[in-house]
Parts: sequence; C-alpha cells; structure tokens
Amino acid sequence: MKTDLHFYLIYLLAVKSGLTPQNAFTIAYSAEYIDDNTSKKTIHFSDGTDYEPTRSAYRDLSLLLTKKDKTLEIYLPFHFFPSGEGETFQERVKSHAHSEMMRLLKRFVLTNLDQEFGLYYLGIYVHILIDTFIHEEVSELMENKYRRMKTDMDLVSIRNFIFEIYHLFCHDIRYLKPEWFDTPSEELDLFYGQLDDFLRIDLPMYERVERWQEAYANKIFGVSLHHEYDSKLWFKEALGDRDTYSLSKLYNHGSEFDHSDWLLFQRAIKYHLDFCQHELFPKYGILI
Repeated sequence: MKTDLHFYLIYLLAVKSGLTPQNAFTIAYSAEYIDDNTSKKTIHFSDGTDYEPTRSAYRDLSLLLTKKDKTLEIYLPFHFFPSGEGETFQERVKSHAHSEMMRLLKRFVLTNLDQEFGLYYLGIYVHILIDTFIHEEVSELMENKYRRMKTDMDLVSIRNFIFEIYHLFCHDIRYLKPEWFDTPSEELDLFYGQLDDFLRIDLPMYERVERWQEAYANKIFGVSLHHEYDSKLWFKEALGDRDTYSLSKLYNHGSEFDHSDWLLFQRAIKYHLDFCQHELFPKYGILI
C-alpha cells in the first residue's frame, strides 16, 4: 500500500467530492509524501539562516527492529495512530480507527483548516486514517516485530475507509471550506463499482500503480490527473532541482521558499507532532 491508495485513490475521491483539481492534488500529495519525507538534514541559506526539517518516515526500516524510540517518534503520530484505550502502555498504543483519540485528532485538524497549511494537514490526517484502518490493532511495533506486523488489508476495510474519507470531504470539509470546491459531489455508489478492480491488494505494487496510471490516462473515472506524483517535486520547487540535500550548498532564501508547498507541508507536520507530543498523547499516558 503506497501511491495506489495514498495518492491515486485519494486524488480521485477528492475530485469526485467536488474539490478543485489543485486542492485535490495538494491533499493527495501530502497523504503520500508522509512516506517519502525521510530527511532531516539541515538546510543552509546564503543569508546565514538555517531550516531544520522534520521527517515523518524512515528510508531504512531496519531501524524499527532495533530502536524502539524510532518507532515511537515516527510511527505512532504519523502512521498507526494509538487508540489510548486499555490499562497497559502496550494496549494503549494499539491502533483503532474509531477510537476517541482519532476523533479528537479529526476535530483538531478540522479546527485548523483556516491555517495556511490547512490543506496539507488534511492530507496528513487522511494518510494516518488509511494506515490506522488497514493496520487495525497494531502493537507489534512496540515489540520490534515490524516484519510480522498484522495487516487487515481486505476489500471490506478498504471500502470502510473510502466511505469515511469521502464523507469527510463531501460533508465536513465542504461545510467548513466551501471555497475549496468547484463542482457538486457525486454519489459514491456511482463509481464504487468501478473501484474494485483498482483495489487488488493481491497484485504487486507496480501493477496496481500501472492500473491507476492507465485509468487516469484513459479517463476511466472521468477524471484527469492534475500532476503525476514525484516525491522530489515540492522540494525542487522550493529549493531547486537537486535530488538530495547538500551540506555544502547554500540555498537562496526567498519568498518562493517561504510560501512553498514543501515548507507548508513541513509546517503542518511540525504542528501535528507538537499537538501529539505535548497535548493529545500525554492525556492518554503515551509519552514520546
């Protein structure tokens, strides 16, 4: 599960909900970029200022097998959201999509839609919601058993989160931010039947991605893709056409960076992490 659900499916649901293609792309890109935002190297500017990025994933999953603190600081707030339910810490970090903690997170995200990074935070929340639905009751992370982690990725669980996200877009978001929409929402049932062939979790990832790309190219859902996913796109637009951060390169610090998609995404994940670490998690005895 990667770009097939986090990007292609979310973009489709957002556009079908009536969101503008640009806003749909921002949400879907943010939802996928959570998995690709793996660097925390300091960015140095020619004016003498620095910027410290916050990462939301690791390139090397072996870290999760040996370092419990790495698991806590990344996978609890950004991927398998804890339920806070139970007497022991092990029980409280199990993920439940309909837990009180998830409801409080949703409320917090909705109250921050007016922030400049509101759309980006919405995409981050959607990613968390998908991961939590599909990895229901995950706690093996706490026992360094990442490779044996249970995945409840069947058609029923996928359809459940599709309904949840579509309702979020069509009702909650449309009511709070009507200016983000340019068309009426469609009935979910009208394209639900078409989705089954694109939710084949038994197929290799590359085949699932190819199916989505062909669907958009041929407008099978009546929707064109605003822009193909490129994990380096936002960083390149913010700081230049480089594949990796360079410790020796000094970047220009201009308005392009200050209002870039990449920086707004960074602001959103920092805001989210601060809320989780200092407000929400401690209420349920979860300290990271």
